[in-house]
Amino acid sequence: MASKNQTNRLTKQQKKTKGVLGIFGKEAKNHDLAVGEIAQITLEKLKEKYPKLIFRYRDSISKAEINKALSEVDADRSNAVCF
Repeated sequence: MASKNQTNRLTKQQKKTKGVLGIFGKEAKNHDLAVGEIAQITLEKLKEKYPKLIFRYRDSISKAEINKALSEVDADRSNAVCF
């Protein structure tokens, strides 16, 4: 039943934002910029707080890379899939 509710919610959202226009529209682009700015600020704060650790910023990362890293940290997650 939960997936039906999610389907209905996503359908309503897509109709409201006019589909692709909502994904690539001005608001979406502004959101992406804001998230990127916050990520950079967070990265700098982490570098300050933990100077002995190495941090890096990546514009994107694949699901396969995430799953590989998780399985290297926690063997129980070797079969987990991130969505």
